[in-house]
Amino acid sequence: MGSLRGSALALRGGGRRGSAVLIAAVWHGRRLVDPGAELDAALHLATRNQVQGELARVYPDALAAELERVTQGNADFRHRLGEAVGRLRAAGVDPVLIKCDPAADFVYSNFDLVVGGRGWSRSIEALDGWAARYSGHRLEPDKLILHPPTGPAAHLHRDASWFGVVAVEAAKLRRHAERDEVTGVLRPDPTDELRLLVAHAVFQNLAFDLGELLAMRTELARGADPVEARRRCAVDGWGAPFAAAFGLALRTMAALDRMDPVALPVPLPPLVSLRDGLVHAAHLLRQGRGAMGLREVALRAPLVAAKLRRHAADRRVRLVGVSGPDGAGKTTLVRALRGEAEIEHAHVVTFHPYGCVICRRWPVPGARVDGPAVPPTRSLLRSAALRGHAVVDAAELNLRIIAARAWLRLSGDADHPAIVITDRSPLDALAKHSAAGPRVTHWILGLARSYDRILLLDAEGEVLAERDGEHSRGELARQRRRFLELAAAVEATRVDSSAPFSHDLVGRVVREVVAPR
Repeated sequence: MGSLRGSALALRGGGRRGSAVLIAAVWHGRRLVDPGAELDAALHLATRNQVQGELARVYPDALAAELERVTQGNADFRHRLGEAVGRLRAAGVDPVLIKCDPAADFVYSNFDLVVGGRGWSRSIEALDGWAARYSGHRLEPDKLILHPPTGPAAHLHRDASWFGVVAVEAAKLRRHAERDEVTGVLRPDPTDELRLLVAHAVFQNLAFDLGELLAMRTELARGADPVEARRRCAVDGWGAPFAAAFGLALRTMAALDRMDPVALPVPLPPLVSLRDGLVHAAHLLRQGRGAMGLREVALRAPLVAAKLRRHAADRRVRLVGVSGPDGAGKTTLVRALRGEAEIEHAHVVTFHPYGCVICRRWPVPGARVDGPAVPPTRSLLRSAALRGHAVVDAAELNLRIIAARAWLRLSGDADHPAIVITDRSPLDALAKHSAAGPRVTHWILGLARSYDRILLLDAEGEVLAERDGEHSRGELARQRRRFLELAAAVEATRVDSSAPFSHDLVGRVVREVVAPR
């Protein structure tokens, strides 16, 4: 625990600092800062993660009002829960309280009670005088929220389901349920409670918030068996989705134990979520529940798209370019950067946007091989082709960057950095297309501004010629001058590539790129 303060102080930015304060308080029970802007940021994030009570108990003086609200909310919850369960049991319905520990803070607007299909009508009748109004959602016809005049509402479920897709049937929940000693309500056993917390991420939120991770840690301490949980989920058709989501939760909890920076809530990878929906839908089809399976297929893609938009800002993809004249060692450095980034557990995409049919057919005006400069032709066709060449290069680079970033957002997870490394960059395009015209040049400079780092590899012409073996020494020297002249326009960092790249250089570049900002 002694490293908590040092780890947190290494984080940059108010949001990241607020996250560090929140993790230290909620996950480790430690104060990290005095009241101030960082605590305000932590409270905002705590509310989003439903752990404001845990944060307020670590900072009771600064967050006294918040602590009072949570304390009153807990009392209101237990009161309304007791009223609702009492009415239901009197009507012959013994509900199961899910995704909620009666002994923990209650900061949500309603509590979830699974009453089964047979108890559905009786439950609504039993709570008719208790509820002042009713609400529901057209995508969840098997649920109904009954609101009392004040305090949290009772959210009735036929089964544990989301968007009309059943994850755990009521009868199976009841089979292992245990009676809560304080409230008298039935609760799932720790193993079923664990898989319900995972199911909420897999079927609805596509993410784990810090409150859910805390609850999972509690259920594991109470004796939840992950192996048995996966077996039960496999019977219900989502064993593989459970394993993938639970694995992400475990990795996140390990990162929280180490006080590593974690983006909260932690989203599930979108491509994995799409696959999870298809896996469960296929099980439903095999079980003869085709309508429900088709419903899951139809709703899964829009759900993933909606959640992806919400979490896109939390998953920032860094962009690094390696530039320089031929023979500077660009590909060698890209390989080294990728290897080092993967050691840092980053998700990495590399690509080489270079060359097309135009540059293979015609040399660039003013280029030299071993003799005098090649005179520019007056051919309109050739001039148009060369201008088109610049547009093709810029468009290709732009599209590849968009595709690489989209792939990392879809396939990765927010607790690991994501990096795109391009072997060549907009600086190479500027150096290559000296007569591209102002519009294309402005486009290329805009692409350069999207990069986090552009590295310009530089060496003397003799060194470049010895490595390249295809271009003359004079041509490579002219390339080098062109790159050096343009480096300031894209804020490129010069790197001496005369000697082999050191491990310190590679590691420093990667750490600077993946460090939180």
